[in-house]
Amino acid sequence: MNGTVFVDHMDKGSISNYKVGEKVKARIISTDVASKTVTLSMLSHIVNLKPIVPAYKVGESFKDVKVDKLIFGNSFLIRLAKDQLGFLHKSNSKEADEVLDEDSKILEDIKIKKKAKKIVTDGLSVGQVIPQVRIKEHNYFDGKPILSMKEEVLTASALDYDSVNVGDITYATIESVNAVTKQVSLKISEFVKGVLTLEHMADHPLKVVPPKLT
Repeated sequence: MNGTVFVDHMDKGSISNYKVGEKVKARIISTDVASKTVTLSMLSHIVNLKPIVPAYKVGESFKDVKVDKLIFGNSFLIRLAKDQLGFLHKSNSKEADEVLDEDSKILEDIKIKKKAKKIVTDGLSVGQVIPQVRIKEHNYFDGKPILSMKEEVLTASALDYDSVNVGDITYATIESVNAVTKQVSLKISEFVKGVLTLEHMADHPLKVVPPKLT
């Protein structure tokens, strides 16, 4: 029986670090009975079934980092530190944009309104220096932080609910007002939202918004 270990699950990080005939320790992470294939991982936290403790928090930014490797059809591994890589998916590339797929022309001809789309990256290359990336979330299975170059992520005041602390003063946008439940839905960022209940609203509505709040 043979199995496959993908490069992102190799504990030495690169295929070139292994030799044919070398004995390694790995854990099975998936099987496909129909195709008779087995996938394994050599990452220590999976082999030893130990939880990952992220070295960095969601929301941390890194400047002048280098593209370490091109993987997964135009996604990238970014070198954050000597012993830490981050994963930058092509959809999180700064210049990533949605464009019409060639098949969309056919769809338009048959009057289908839904347009097929694909992601186009900004053509990053190995060794290129990226001005800034930010940790968007963590992939605990692969053991790598997920990065983004997108402006809305780089400038967001909060990327997850752990980024918001009790007692914080923040600005929010009203998304909706429910007169029945007497609640106001607020958006702190694209990633964090909240609810303002009646008992926490001002006793006297302001007719004029003070300049310091604008």
